[in-house]
Amino acid sequence: MLNQDFNLNIYARVYENIESMLSNEDLKSKKEKAQSMMNFLRIDHLANKKVIELSGGEQQRVALARAIITEPEVLLLDEPFSQLDALLKTQFRADLKRLNEELGITVILVSHDPVDGLTLSNQMIILKDGVLMESGKPDQIYLSPAHIYTGKLLGNAFVLSADEAQKMGLKTKKDEVMIYPEWVQLKSS
Repeated sequence: MLNQDFNLNIYARVYENIESMLSNEDLKSKKEKAQSMMNFLRIDHLANKKVIELSGGEQQRVALARAIITEPEVLLLDEPFSQLDALLKTQFRADLKRLNEELGITVILVSHDPVDGLTLSNQMIILKDGVLMESGKPDQIYLSPAHIYTGKLLGNAFVLSADEAQKMGLKTKKDEVMIYPEWVQLKSS
Protein backbone atom coordinates (compact mmCIF):
# COMPACT_ATOMS: atom_id res chain seq x y z
CA MET A 1 0.00 0.00 0.00
CA LEU A 2 1.18 3.50 -0.80
CA ASN A 3 -0.58 6.10 1.29
CA GLN A 4 -0.38 9.87 1.48
CA ASP A 5 2.22 10.14 4.24
CA PHE A 6 4.73 7.78 2.50
CA ASN A 7 5.80 6.10 5.79
CA LEU A 8 9.54 6.59 5.12
CA ASN A 9 12.47 6.81 7.52
CA ILE A 10 13.32 10.43 6.72
CA TYR A 11 16.81 10.26 8.26
CA ALA A 12 17.85 7.14 6.34
CA ARG A 13 19.23 7.20 2.82
CA VAL A 14 17.04 6.38 -0.17
CA TYR A 15 18.66 2.98 -0.81
CA GLU A 16 18.33 2.10 2.89
CA ASN A 17 14.60 2.83 2.83
CA ILE A 18 14.13 0.62 -0.20
CA GLU A 19 16.41 -2.19 0.98
CA SER A 20 14.70 -2.28 4.37
CA MET A 21 11.75 -4.09 2.81
CA LEU A 22 13.91 -7.07 1.79
CA SER A 23 15.39 -9.95 3.78
CA ASN A 24 19.06 -9.90 4.83
CA GLU A 25 19.61 -13.49 3.67
CA ASP A 26 21.36 -12.48 0.43
CA LEU A 27 22.86 -9.00 0.79
CA LYS A 28 24.27 -8.90 -2.75
CA SER A 29 20.88 -9.76 -4.26
CA LYS A 30 19.22 -7.25 -1.93
CA LYS A 31 21.47 -4.42 -3.15
CA GLU A 32 21.04 -5.44 -6.81
CA LYS A 33 17.27 -5.57 -6.49
CA ALA A 34 17.15 -2.16 -4.79
CA GLN A 35 19.41 -0.69 -7.49
CA SER A 36 17.22 -2.18 -10.21
CA MET A 37 14.11 -0.69 -8.60
CA MET A 38 15.74 2.75 -8.31
CA ASN A 39 16.72 2.54 -11.99
CA PHE A 40 13.18 1.53 -12.97
CA LEU A 41 11.68 4.55 -11.15
CA ARG A 42 14.49 6.88 -12.28
CA ILE A 43 15.64 7.70 -8.75
CA ASP A 44 19.06 5.98 -8.86
CA HIS A 45 20.77 9.39 -8.71
CA LEU A 46 19.15 9.91 -5.29
CA ALA A 47 20.40 6.65 -3.77
CA ASN A 48 22.76 8.22 -1.21
CA LYS A 49 20.58 11.17 -0.25
CA LYS A 50 18.68 11.21 3.00
CA VAL A 51 14.93 11.18 2.48
CA ILE A 52 14.57 14.45 4.42
CA GLU A 53 16.62 16.14 1.64
CA LEU A 54 14.18 15.09 -1.10
CA SER A 55 11.21 16.88 -2.62
CA GLY A 56 7.70 15.50 -2.12
CA GLY A 57 7.70 13.94 -5.58
CA GLU A 58 11.06 12.26 -4.99
CA GLN A 59 9.87 10.96 -1.61
CA GLN A 60 6.80 9.55 -3.30
CA ARG A 61 8.94 7.64 -5.80
CA VAL A 62 10.99 6.21 -2.91
CA ALA A 63 7.78 5.16 -1.17
CA LEU A 64 6.58 3.54 -4.40
CA ALA A 65 9.89 1.68 -4.74
CA ARG A 66 9.47 0.40 -1.16
CA ALA A 67 5.93 -0.70 -1.91
CA ILE A 68 6.75 -2.68 -5.05
CA ILE A 69 10.23 -4.07 -4.34
CA THR A 70 8.67 -7.14 -2.71
CA GLU A 71 6.81 -7.79 -6.00
CA PRO A 72 3.25 -7.62 -4.73
CA GLU A 73 0.44 -8.81 -6.96
CA VAL A 74 -1.71 -5.82 -5.99
CA LEU A 75 -0.74 -2.26 -5.14
CA LEU A 76 -3.26 -0.07 -3.34
CA LEU A 77 -2.83 3.68 -3.83
CA ASP A 78 -4.76 6.10 -1.63
CA GLU A 79 -4.87 9.57 -3.23
CA PRO A 80 -1.30 9.20 -4.55
CA PHE A 81 -1.29 12.52 -6.42
CA SER A 82 -2.64 14.76 -3.65
CA GLN A 83 0.75 16.26 -2.75
CA LEU A 84 2.10 16.65 -6.28
CA ASP A 85 2.09 19.59 -8.65
CA ALA A 86 0.72 19.17 -12.19
CA LEU A 87 4.05 18.20 -13.79
CA LEU A 88 4.88 15.61 -11.13
CA LYS A 89 1.33 14.21 -11.36
CA THR A 90 1.78 13.63 -15.08
CA GLN A 91 5.15 11.92 -14.55
CA PHE A 92 3.84 9.78 -11.70
CA ARG A 93 0.78 8.74 -13.73
CA ALA A 94 3.13 7.62 -16.52
CA ASP A 95 5.24 5.66 -14.00
CA LEU A 96 2.15 3.89 -12.66
CA LYS A 97 1.00 2.97 -16.15
CA ARG A 98 4.49 1.63 -16.96
CA LEU A 99 4.60 -0.24 -13.64
CA ASN A 100 1.31 -1.93 -14.44
CA GLU A 101 2.32 -2.82 -18.00
CA GLU A 102 5.92 -3.91 -17.42
CA LEU A 103 5.70 -5.52 -13.97
CA GLY A 104 2.14 -6.81 -14.23
CA ILE A 105 1.12 -5.41 -10.85
CA THR A 106 -2.60 -4.79 -10.46
CA VAL A 107 -3.08 -1.23 -9.23
CA ILE A 108 -6.13 -0.19 -7.22
CA LEU A 109 -6.31 3.58 -7.10
CA VAL A 110 -8.54 5.59 -4.79
CA SER A 111 -8.94 9.16 -5.99
CA HIS A 112 -11.33 12.09 -5.99
CA ASP A 113 -9.77 13.43 -9.20
CA PRO A 114 -11.65 12.14 -12.25
CA VAL A 115 -8.57 12.60 -14.46
CA ASP A 116 -6.80 9.88 -12.46
CA GLY A 117 -9.51 7.33 -13.09
CA LEU A 118 -10.20 8.32 -16.67
CA THR A 119 -6.54 8.24 -17.73
CA LEU A 120 -5.17 5.35 -15.70
CA SER A 121 -7.85 2.75 -15.22
CA ASN A 122 -9.05 -0.23 -17.20
CA GLN A 123 -12.05 -0.53 -14.91
CA MET A 124 -13.64 2.22 -12.86
CA ILE A 125 -15.89 2.04 -9.82
CA ILE A 126 -17.92 5.08 -8.78
CA LEU A 127 -18.91 5.25 -5.12
CA LYS A 128 -21.09 7.81 -3.38
CA ASP A 129 -21.27 7.77 0.41
CA GLY A 130 -19.91 4.20 0.35
CA VAL A 131 -22.59 2.99 -2.08
CA LEU A 132 -21.69 1.57 -5.49
CA MET A 133 -23.22 3.85 -8.11
CA GLU A 134 -21.79 2.16 -11.20
CA SER A 135 -18.78 0.37 -12.61
CA GLY A 136 -17.30 -0.36 -16.00
CA LYS A 137 -14.77 0.85 -18.52
CA PRO A 138 -13.89 4.53 -18.02
CA ASP A 139 -14.89 5.65 -21.53
CA GLN A 140 -18.25 3.88 -21.28
CA ILE A 141 -19.01 5.36 -17.87
CA TYR A 142 -18.01 8.82 -19.05
CA LEU A 143 -20.02 8.74 -22.28
CA SER A 144 -23.10 7.04 -20.84
CA PRO A 145 -23.24 7.56 -17.08
CA ALA A 146 -26.12 5.77 -15.39
CA HIS A 147 -26.41 8.54 -12.79
CA ILE A 148 -26.26 12.31 -12.96
CA TYR A 149 -23.89 12.17 -9.98
CA THR A 150 -21.37 10.32 -12.15
CA GLY A 151 -21.66 12.83 -14.99
CA LYS A 152 -21.09 15.73 -12.60
CA LEU A 153 -18.18 13.95 -10.95
CA LEU A 154 -16.36 12.97 -14.14
CA GLY A 155 -17.02 15.89 -16.43
CA ASN A 156 -18.76 18.79 -14.75
CA ALA A 157 -21.98 17.92 -16.55
CA PHE A 158 -24.89 20.32 -16.81
CA VAL A 159 -28.32 19.07 -15.88
CA LEU A 160 -31.31 20.43 -17.77
CA SER A 161 -34.96 19.90 -17.00
CA ALA A 162 -37.05 18.33 -19.76
CA ASP A 163 -38.50 21.79 -20.55
CA GLU A 164 -35.05 23.38 -20.79
CA ALA A 165 -33.84 20.54 -22.99
CA GLN A 166 -36.86 20.92 -25.28
CA LYS A 167 -36.21 24.68 -25.65
CA MET A 168 -32.69 23.79 -26.78
CA GLY A 169 -34.01 21.31 -29.35
CA LEU A 170 -33.21 18.18 -27.34
CA LYS A 171 -35.84 15.48 -27.21
CA THR A 172 -36.14 13.41 -24.06
CA LYS A 173 -38.58 11.20 -22.24
CA LYS A 174 -36.76 11.75 -18.94
CA ASP A 175 -37.36 14.49 -16.36
CA GLU A 176 -33.74 15.61 -16.64
CA VAL A 177 -31.04 15.56 -19.30
CA MET A 178 -27.32 15.60 -18.61
CA ILE A 179 -24.87 17.11 -21.07
CA TYR A 180 -21.14 17.79 -20.97
CA PRO A 181 -19.86 21.22 -22.00
CA GLU A 182 -17.84 19.71 -24.86
CA TRP A 183 -21.04 18.34 -26.40
CA VAL A 184 -22.44 21.84 -26.90
CA GLN A 185 -21.95 23.57 -30.24
CA LEU A 186 -22.87 27.21 -30.58
CA LYS A 187 -24.26 28.24 -33.94
CA SER A 188 -25.31 31.63 -35.15
CA SER A 189 -28.79 31.89 -36.61
